[in-house]
Amino acid sequence: MRVLNGRLDRFEEMVYGPIGRAVQQAKPHTEGDPIGVLAATYAMLSSAFAGQVLLPGGTRPALVWTVLVGKSSTGGKGTAYRVAGKITEDAIGSYLGVRTKTSIKNAPTLVRVFTQAIQESSGTEAGEDSRIFMLCDEWGSTLKVLNRDAQFSEHLRKAWDGSSISNTIKGKTKGEAEEEWIDKPLLGFHAHIQPGIWPTAISRTNALGGDYNRMLPVAIEEWQELDDVAGLNAEPESLVEPSAEIANAYEWVRKGAAKEMKYSDAAGREFIAARKAHKRIVAEEDEHVASYFVRAPENIARIACLLTATERKTIISVGAVRAARAFVEYSRETVIELAKMPSLVARSNQPKTLEQKIRDAIGRDGRRTRTQLFSAVGNRHTHGEIEETASRMADIRRTEEPNGRPGPNPVYFDFAPEEPEKEEPEPVVKVVRQRAAKMPVAAPVTSTTRTPVKATTARKTAAKKAPAKRAPAKKAAAAVPTAKKAAAKKAPAKKATAKKAAAKKTTAKRASAVSAPGQGDLFN
Repeated sequence: MRVLNGRLDRFEEMVYGPIGRAVQQAKPHTEGDPIGVLAATYAMLSSAFAGQVLLPGGTRPALVWTVLVGKSSTGGKGTAYRVAGKITEDAIGSYLGVRTKTSIKNAPTLVRVFTQAIQESSGTEAGEDSRIFMLCDEWGSTLKVLNRDAQFSEHLRKAWDGSSISNTIKGKTKGEAEEEWIDKPLLGFHAHIQPGIWPTAISRTNALGGDYNRMLPVAIEEWQELDDVAGLNAEPESLVEPSAEIANAYEWVRKGAAKEMKYSDAAGREFIAARKAHKRIVAEEDEHVASYFVRAPENIARIACLLTATERKTIISVGAVRAARAFVEYSRETVIELAKMPSLVARSNQPKTLEQKIRDAIGRDGRRTRTQLFSAVGNRHTHGEIEETASRMADIRRTEEPNGRPGPNPVYFDFAPEEPEKEEPEPVVKVVRQRAAKMPVAAPVTSTTRTPVKATTARKTAAKKAPAKRAPAKKAAAAVPTAKKAAAKKAPAKKATAKKAAAKKTTAKRASAVSAPGQGDLFN
C-alpha cells in the first residue's frame, strides 16, 4: 500500500508520553511495525481504562478501537499485538487474561458476555465490572455475520458510545420472555484483516450507515528483520520490557472517581484547527469513502484523553492532540486507499434469473434430485417451471434412474459433461507435378536454304554428346564421299530419265539426314 511509504517518519510524529516512549524502547527488539504496536496498545489500554477515563463533558468513555491491516505473514499483525501485550503486561495483564473474548459473532452473544462479566464481578470488592475486550484476529469472518445482523451492528455502535444494549431471551416459564439489559457496556475492540479481504468483506451499505467509522484501520508491515543468532532459540518479544510508567498510570486511573478530561486553551485551539481541516476533506471526498472516517475528530479526542491519562493528568496538552491527530490522519489515508480498492466480487442489485439459480444450486451442492433442486431454488417458482427450464438448458443434464421399485423413478439433475473438442484434420497438401516447357528446336538446314542455322545452347550440348552416344556416326560420315563418287560416275548416263535422277537425289538427301543428323554443314 502506498501509505506505507515513509511510515517510520510519521511514527515519530505520533510518539508522545509513556506509550510513545514504551513503543520506542521496544523497536530494536521486534520486527513488528511500530505503528501497529502503538495501535494495539491504544486498544488494550483504552479498554482497561474504560469507565474511569471520560471525554470532556463526562458522559462517554474514551474507547479507541483499532484495526491492523497487513498481508498474511509479512504484515506482522500478530507480532505487533504480542509486543503491545508485553508493554502492558505488568499494568493490565490480568485484565486481558480474564476479559479478552474472541468468539463474539452476534448480538445475543455480545449481551450474554456482558451479563456473565457483571455477574462474576458483582460479589467482588471492586463491584460490578462491565468491561470486555473484543479481539477479532480474523475480522473478515466476523464481518460476514456483522453485515447480515443489523442488531449486532447497532449494539456495537451503542457500545462505542457507552449507551445501553439489550437482548430478549426465553423465560423460565413457557410463553414468557426475559430481557437482558446492559446499562453501561464498556467494550474494547481490536481486529486484524488482510488488505485483499477488505473490499470483499466490507459492506458498502453498512459503511454508509456508520458501522466502520468508529474503527481506526492502520496499514502495517514488518519494518526490519532480526538476524541475531541467539534470538533464534527464543521469541524476539521476550526482550521487550513492560512499561513501569503505564503500570503506574493504570493504578492511578482505577483509584477513586472517574477522571474527566479537559482541554487546555492551546490544546483546544489545536483540536478546533484539526476538526476544521477534517471537515474540508470530508466535503471534498466521495460520500462512500468519507463514511469510513467522518468521526475522525472524536477519535482524535479519545486518543488525546488516553495519552493524557497515561501521564496521570486530566488537562489535555497540545502535544497530546498533535500526536493523536498524526495517528488519526494516518488511519484516514489508510482507509481512503482501502475504500478505493476494486472489489474482487462482482456485486449487482439485479435479481438472478431462474437459470442462474439452477446453476448456482447445482454448482453449490453438486448432483441434486428433483425435490432437492426445487428446495434449493426456492418457492418463487413453481415445480413445473423449474423442471421445464432445467430441461431446456444445454449445460444441465436430466437423468432418470430406475430403482426397481413401484412408482416413478428418481430424477437427478447435474451439469452435462463437456464434449471433447474435435480435432480438425490437417489440410492435405496436393502436389501437382507439371512438365517443364520444351525448348524450341531449330529447324534443320536443307540444301536449298544455304543459310547456316545457329545452334542453341541445348543444341550445342546435344551436338557434343552425339558422338559419344552414336559411335557409328563416323562411318556414316565416311560413307558420304563414297556416295558422291558413285553419283559422279553415274552422272554421264544419258539414258536415265529426269524422274530417276530426281529420285536418286532425294534418296541421297534422306540417307545423309539419317546417317548424320545435325551435320548439314557437310553438304555446303
